[in-house]
Amino acid sequence: DIQLKIYDLRGRLVRELVDEFRPAGKATAEWDGRDGQGRPVSSGAYLYVLSIGGERMTRKMVLVR
Repeated sequence: DIQLKIYDLRGRLVRELVDEFRPAGKATAEWDGRDGQGRPVSSGAYLYVLSIGGERMTRKMVLVR
């Protein structure tokens, strides 16, 4: 199982991009800069959290409009 979620810096969930089983190998996911309701979010720093099996990775990214 793979989960990829976007959070703001306050820890609030902005959008869940992926929550499904995918076979091993390369995969891509693209965020269009919108929240879960389809509204555009502002420029700034966000966190993405990638969970694969029992592993979890958090990284910072910057959205520039």
